[in-house]
Amino acid sequence: MQHILWALSKVRNMADKRRLEVFLVGGFVRDLFLNEYSKDIDLLVAGPCLEFSQQLAKETGGTLIALGGEYQVYRVVIKKTGIKMDITSLTEGQFIKNLLNRDFTCNAIALNVKHYLENNTWWDKVLDPSKGLEDLSRRKLRPLKKDTFSNDPVRILRGLRLAAQFALDLESEYQVQAQAAAPLLEKVPGERIKQELWPLLQQQYSHRYIKLLDSWQVLDVIFPAIGKLRSTEQNYHHGENAWAHSLRVLKVLENEGVDYLPRKVSALIPDYLSQRLTVDGTRSQVLKLAALIHDIGKIDTSKKQPDGRITFHGHDSAGTKYAEKISMRLRLGKREQQSLSNTVKLHMRPLALAVEKKITEQAYYRFLTEAGDDAGMILLLSFADVSATRAAKGKTIEPSYVKYLSQLWEKNIHYNYQDSFLNGDDLINYLHLKPGPVVGVLLNRIEQARFSGRLKNKEEALKFAEDELNKTRKDC
Repeated sequence: MQHILWALSKVRNMADKRRLEVFLVGGFVRDLFLNEYSKDIDLLVAGPCLEFSQQLAKETGGTLIALGGEYQVYRVVIKKTGIKMDITSLTEGQFIKNLLNRDFTCNAIALNVKHYLENNTWWDKVLDPSKGLEDLSRRKLRPLKKDTFSNDPVRILRGLRLAAQFALDLESEYQVQAQAAAPLLEKVPGERIKQELWPLLQQQYSHRYIKLLDSWQVLDVIFPAIGKLRSTEQNYHHGENAWAHSLRVLKVLENEGVDYLPRKVSALIPDYLSQRLTVDGTRSQVLKLAALIHDIGKIDTSKKQPDGRITFHGHDSAGTKYAEKISMRLRLGKREQQSLSNTVKLHMRPLALAVEKKITEQAYYRFLTEAGDDAGMILLLSFADVSATRAAKGKTIEPSYVKYLSQLWEKNIHYNYQDSFLNGDDLINYLHLKPGPVVGVLLNRIEQARFSGRLKNKEEALKFAEDELNKTRKDC
């Protein structure tokens, strides 16, 4: 909070020197009334703001970015504090018009910066032409106008994100407007959709709002393949169609938590899911998207056998091309794309291993090597997938499978959370090797032996590598 007050005091001092009126608007003011403090600050300057923005960047040590747009918006980013200020210039007589052109009534409230900093009763000084405070007091989210969504259909997603974040109820007209404007999302750039979808998926119970989007046909527009998934009939293992199952998987993923796992495992998962894959994306968001599309390969692999059974052989691998298309649509970062495709591709592997009569350590090792850092996401999805399948038929997940997943989690921790005994340089120096494929082969064999528990320390690993090298030379 001190950083915010410091930045706003700079704004206020500059406004006084230039005899300008500067107003706080939008989400920052809304959040104040919800007892929240945002580092994203929108400012309206009653006058030219390019020079104002340049000087503000200089005095705060921030970076100036020209965003353009109808009102010529400039952004000052102060990296050391995480504060971002968007500054818009207002010509005379445009103040109320600007407020009434916003998305929701709760975002159309303004407050003079000096009133906020100087007045102990600043809440009495707000400008609220659309009665946004009244809506906030009723915990209602109301679109400002009838064309709010048709003017910018991304607001459909933004509103749900606000409703989820602040426990707001949607005004009755929200659904009507959202359904009418949903087709317009087809031409919206993917990065704008991601900008609202990602924060929505970050909410603890996002499945409630994803289901609303689904009921308004919004998801069919953003991800057209979902329409085909909805009409994909399942086999006897399932009690609902492929899309209904996918929605249920997301619900299980969010509702069930990780208490079914041993404490030493479950304690690691929050930090694991909060790992950033991009600046604005975590494993948690990618996992939830994977839950929604994990069975999307069934569209192409569904086959009815002569005895009437339906099979989906290879649907996990077939789903990767859809995952890639969705990644491109949303403009996901490279690591997000890789994790999404990998999770979809391997989501059946834990179950496939579990039904084997005898699972070798080598089979476990191959899975964890292929899964890499995404193994945890795949294991979490596997639990939700199997649990949702059983729940649709009024059953619960088998305790034996939960126990098996717990064991696989422990193997994953042993494999991914423990440092290797040695690296390529160690082998090169110890065995007097030249860099090349042989070093990689030896490292892989060492990792397999470490994974199976045959190696306990670096000394054993070096001796093992020496023996393996001698065997290789002897065979040659």
